[in-house]
Amino acid sequence: MARLDELVLVERDPGGATTVLQPSPLPAGDDFRALSEFDVERSELFLARAAILVEGRTEKLVFPFVFEALGHDADGEAISIVECGGKGNLPLFIEICKAVRVPYVVVHDSDAAAGSEPIAAEAALNEVILAAAGADRVVVLEPDIERVAGIRGRSHKPERAWRRFAGSTGDVPEPLERAVRLALALARD
Repeated sequence: MARLDELVLVERDPGGATTVLQPSPLPAGDDFRALSEFDVERSELFLARAAILVEGRTEKLVFPFVFEALGHDADGEAISIVECGGKGNLPLFIEICKAVRVPYVVVHDSDAAAGSEPIAAEAALNEVILAAAGADRVVVLEPDIERVAGIRGRSHKPERAWRRFAGSTGDVPEPLERAVRLALALARD
């Protein structure tokens, strides 16, 4: 996946018309980043009706249960939950979604200490993500997934998040529900 311009996407609409899309190349320097970040699991994004771009494993594990708690199936809706390998990679995945015309929602932590603003570097990255995606496609978890989900501590975070949401029935924090509703709207548009 190093050369986005070598990818050809073919789509058939409900009326039977076929559209072929060949994305433009990624900006210089991003081609290697894409090569190093895209694996088989992340590449499912190219077949999705919509994507939820998340920072890491915790969110990737949680979102299928959030969909289920809200009465939906992410796979059945062809919504890909893409773990981007950290907040710093979100802008790259946003650009790829734009290039291949996959609608997306971005979910990330604000990374601010309780009751304060994030440090300068985090604030700058938050602004880059917001500028790249647009406010209508970004859900910021204040201050992070642990606080939003009611998970205490950082050790074994993915497992504790999984246990918190596995079998959940409607007990979904508002920001996570909002992200699911946005993704559903995009997938069904």
